Amino acid sequence: MPVIVSLLAIAYLLWPEGSLTTKDGGDAEMSTIPFQTDAAHAVIDIDTRSEKPIPYGMRGVNNETSNKEAFINHKQLIDEVNHYGRLGFIRWPGGTNSDVFNWRTGMPDIDYGAFSFGPDGTIHGPHTTFRLGQAKGGEHITDYVELLRKTNTKAMITVNTTRQTAEQAGDLAKYLYDNRVPVIYFELGNEIMFFTSSSGKNTAYYKTASDYLDRVRGHFDAIKRNYPGAQVIISVANSNKPEMAKAFDKDVYQYPDPYWDGITFHRFEGDGRTVAEAVKSANSALEKLVPLIDTNYVPHLQKQDTPIYLGEQGVALGGILESTQYHGIYVAESILRLSTHPNITYLAGYRLHNGIFNTNAARGGANASLLMEDAYQRGETVDPSTLAYDSYYHASSAGLRVVDGAVNYSSAVWRAQVTGGAESPKAEGSMPALYAAAYKGENGTRYLVITNKSAQEQQVSVQMNGKPVLAAMKQTYTTSNDPAARNTAIQKEQVAVRSEATGNPVTVAPYSVTRLEWDGEAPDAPREAWLYAAEPGHGSVHLQWYAIPNASGYKIKYGTESKAYTYTINAGQALEYDISGLTEGRTYYFSVAAYNESGESPASNEVPVMLSAPDIPLLRHAYAERSGKVVLEWQSVAGAAGYRILYGKAPGVYTGTIEAGNNAGWLVSGLDNDTRYYFSVRAYNALGESRNSTELEAVPRSLLPLAPRDLSIKKEDGPSISMQWKPARTEVEEHHFEDGTAGPFHAEGWNVEPHPDRSRRVNGYRAQEGGSEFAVWSSTPQGNYEGEAVLEWTDGVQTGQAGIAVRFLDQDNHIRFVYDRTDKQYKLIKVALGKEQVLAAKQANGDPLRLYLFLTIDGNHIYAKLNNEGTILRATDSSPAAGKFALYSSGTGAWFDSVRMYSPNTRTYTVYRSIQPDTGYEAIAMGIKDTAFTDSGLPEGTRYYYKVKAVNELGESHSFSNAIRKN
Repeated sequence: MPVIVSLLAIAYLLWPEGSLTTKDGGDAEMSTIPFQTDAAHAVIDIDTRSEKPIPYGMRGVNNETSNKEAFINHKQLIDEVNHYGRLGFIRWPGGTNSDVFNWRTGMPDIDYGAFSFGPDGTIHGPHTTFRLGQAKGGEHITDYVELLRKTNTKAMITVNTTRQTAEQAGDLAKYLYDNRVPVIYFELGNEIMFFTSSSGKNTAYYKTASDYLDRVRGHFDAIKRNYPGAQVIISVANSNKPEMAKAFDKDVYQYPDPYWDGITFHRFEGDGRTVAEAVKSANSALEKLVPLIDTNYVPHLQKQDTPIYLGEQGVALGGILESTQYHGIYVAESILRLSTHPNITYLAGYRLHNGIFNTNAARGGANASLLMEDAYQRGETVDPSTLAYDSYYHASSAGLRVVDGAVNYSSAVWRAQVTGGAESPKAEGSMPALYAAAYKGENGTRYLVITNKSAQEQQVSVQMNGKPVLAAMKQTYTTSNDPAARNTAIQKEQVAVRSEATGNPVTVAPYSVTRLEWDGEAPDAPREAWLYAAEPGHGSVHLQWYAIPNASGYKIKYGTESKAYTYTINAGQALEYDISGLTEGRTYYFSVAAYNESGESPASNEVPVMLSAPDIPLLRHAYAERSGKVVLEWQSVAGAAGYRILYGKAPGVYTGTIEAGNNAGWLVSGLDNDTRYYFSVRAYNALGESRNSTELEAVPRSLLPLAPRDLSIKKEDGPSISMQWKPARTEVEEHHFEDGTAGPFHAEGWNVEPHPDRSRRVNGYRAQEGGSEFAVWSSTPQGNYEGEAVLEWTDGVQTGQAGIAVRFLDQDNHIRFVYDRTDKQYKLIKVALGKEQVLAAKQANGDPLRLYLFLTIDGNHIYAKLNNEGTILRATDSSPAAGKFALYSSGTGAWFDSVRMYSPNTRTYTVYRSIQPDTGYEAIAMGIKDTAFTDSGLPEGTRYYYKVKAVNELGESHSFSNAIRKN
């Protein structure tokens, strides 16, 4: 066997050791496993007889840019995705943020989020992210489509079934079909098990899994009607919640009509108090992954060939290994293990934002989120072209780039048997440190991907069907001598992707993800192409399609009848083409086929194009949202390049026009409150405009209530049902100090002053030497409320407290939430008759200079929240029973940027009832002042659904509460 002289061992010994952080953000210990360079030998044999075809672009990423400072269609983000290599799909709107995101407006919806997560929820959510969305101008569906087209990527769509109706789901599907967006799956909700009565986590939208399946059937049917050939999948329980999963999934398995096309679940496991403990936990989770699917899922499915899509996976979220090199190893190996499973179709594994593309900082050191917040306070939107992000890969994304360079360029997977090599510890005992799978490249390349979970460098001999691989190989890998290594904004390439030539045997580095590749046989015939643009012009159509990596050229086929193509054009290697000489007023049908030396692909999707102006869009809804704002929703029409909104203060008299782009909804801002507006929409393309849609009207109001939250069944007995709910808090007032005044605050010795960094162009509020420690909000609401303040430390002093107070009577009687710079702790402090009592405290990570602080009063419960992390401190206390909201600073170092107040502003409630889950609701009780209602005298055997709206002197909430069902 030839001897390989490895220079890698020397490089690894010289590898820089960067700072590590724990799940709490503090410094972490290095791995207790020593770094070794003595080689252990292993053999990996690829069995090509075990071939399993895999779909085009099997691997993709989750996306959560809608509530972040990143622009989804920013040139840098697009460039980073293309540099990463081929991604199969990008999930949108993403995970948790899909629960509060409105695809029509491109904004996080405050009404959605106000009751999805309660006062003690883990996400403060929509109020903060709404402001960020306003500053960005929203993340519209056209922005997402632009990202897909510029990165050659398909869509994975999360449908918000908890807040959006079957009608809205159908319109979303129609928009995607009309605009030729290739959708792999429509997911009916995100992590639905957390929205059932038994979860105790979020608002219970559904009684059980059966209730969920009954109620999303309408969404399923609407999607199928509007997107022919759509694959629609349901959410089953996350596997790392065994007790909850057992009850939820039992309902799924026993459901009498399994109408869905597949299932999806998420899995995050692998954590511990130390890195070594977390590695053992993660290894055990890896070993159990395939058996878990074969035990917990497949045998119980009524259709045992049901496709399974793993939509999110990784080590424990927020755990000690998140975003580390070992996180990348973990997800990479899970892909290798799962890609050979017969039920697994597609695999997501990590994030686009805060994964491949990290954007917390803009070049020059500016904080990108801060730029957005400052813009919002000034009433401005941020021009994305002015932002240059200081981006880098997370360590885990670097490892996934290695494995995706094989999986997403292949048409099949082969099992690979590992013999010999080192061991890696697990929770009990040990397991082989090496794992491998091989892939059949579409272009004839052969790939072998290997993970090494040990600190030991290993020599590996590669065989195929028992014979050594003799071809020259290229080796691409990531490695670190510590499993918890992270990339940071300062040390961007602690874990980087490297490539070099290698022979066989191969040196596999410690803690690594390695891809080997070598030339094999002739390429496969190309996969099916996708025609994504067919824009009509005067006597012409402009076509564009996705690139197929192993294609040498493309043929355009078209005619005047569906599937009957009378013309063929060889477009060569072009990815777009203008076809002229067509007759206006006629419909043409277009398709594309890719070809290479091995053959021609099947025909792509067929796109019909009518050479005329588009049809009239259906304007579905117009409703008041926040102060001075109205939301419009319309149904897309095929052939539209965009839409124009017309509005005015008299029927048919339109004095304003808004270019809404190619979207199907819009948030219209800058309107006069208490004034009736009339709206219409037109569609247009290069051949002209449609006529006006039907006109709708709406009256913006200053402070409409939000829909109540947590509607639940108190008692269900024969012909009656008793229900209860909770009022939602809305933002009743905010003050930015941009007008130079203290607004609602009363204080002695506090001044409004600009931030010391004058380039930010924002004002704040600061206590002065010798002045009061408190600035009191004079118009604080009565009862339950929440106060929010953003503060910065600008003096460089390391002592003193600053924060916010509730139930403030005077300086001797109140409750305050502060950050204490002296001992670096967050504290919830009660002051009664001048005596201080610390109710709860938590050590800070580092010494933060900017803080978002939230303090909530909910009866006797007090919740202190930090940034967007949710509650970090809580207490139960009833004294003082009432009092005002105040800012607190023990010195002059704290500069308060903005302050907001949230409170229920509901006077009464209206209860609605229907015999359908989504439609047909009629008011059955109005003017209810209590937060409870009983409906009685109902006939036996009829299923009823109930929703509630909130009402105040300005009108009714535009949205309903969650729905409950009476069996």
